[in-house]
Amino acid sequence: MNFLNLACGQVDCPDPAWTNLDFASNGDGVRAHNLLTPLPFEPASFDLVYCSHFLEHLPRAAVAGFLHQCLQVIKPGGILRLVVPDCEEMFTTYLQLRSRGLHGEANFLVMEIVDQCVRTQRNGEMGRFYERVDRMPKDQRQAWFDFIRMRTGQDLSEPGFFSNDSKTNFKLRDIPVVCRGVFHRLGIRMLLAPFRDQNVSFALVGERHHWLWDFYQLQEALEAAGFVAVKKMTHDTSLCADFPFYPLDCGLDGQPRKGLQSLFVEALKPQR
Repeated sequence: MNFLNLACGQVDCPDPAWTNLDFASNGDGVRAHNLLTPLPFEPASFDLVYCSHFLEHLPRAAVAGFLHQCLQVIKPGGILRLVVPDCEEMFTTYLQLRSRGLHGEANFLVMEIVDQCVRTQRNGEMGRFYERVDRMPKDQRQAWFDFIRMRTGQDLSEPGFFSNDSKTNFKLRDIPVVCRGVFHRLGIRMLLAPFRDQNVSFALVGERHHWLWDFYQLQEALEAAGFVAVKKMTHDTSLCADFPFYPLDCGLDGQPRKGLQSLFVEALKPQR
């Protein structure tokens, strides 16, 4: 069987049955490819295509084309497994927390929902909140660390979480990227300040969210692309008997790798 992991980021499958694609390669096991362009594979090449926390980063107008590309490379009867932030779960949890008087946690849910859609700087308001949490008294800090890990899968207690990796990991091959960044910033400074402040973002490529998805929207989009039998799954269930829940959707503790905010959906390509 052949499997495809799209927009794999730092979580690629070393199994030779898996092909890992991302915008940039971070190792020998990952092929670089711009996922806004056609996938570089023959039709019906894969039994399963997996894509986690990428669809929300696509401009809404590009989603239909991306799902069509997925359909093309999946074998008849094969599976597409998508993972996205679940806006229904987040809205529901926000209302529950607010009604229970847990206003700090409810405020965090607002960040969880909105921040990546509107941020104009790297890491946004959530990054600034994480820094405030790290300066809290020990007991309060640990409670927030646990809550954030449960919600997003991010472990703030991990060594180096708050370090500036961009300096320590700089390499000569990064020079063209840095030069382009400087050039772009100079050009942006020439824009009128009111336009620049409202419309220009310095968040990283792929950092901002372009849409909020729930199961019903995703089901509609998948069926429009030609998929059938769209079903909601969990972080540890799949129609694929050989699916590697760890490392893709589960952490070592068996919990959802990207936290409770994640929605897991699978759909089939029709046999004909």
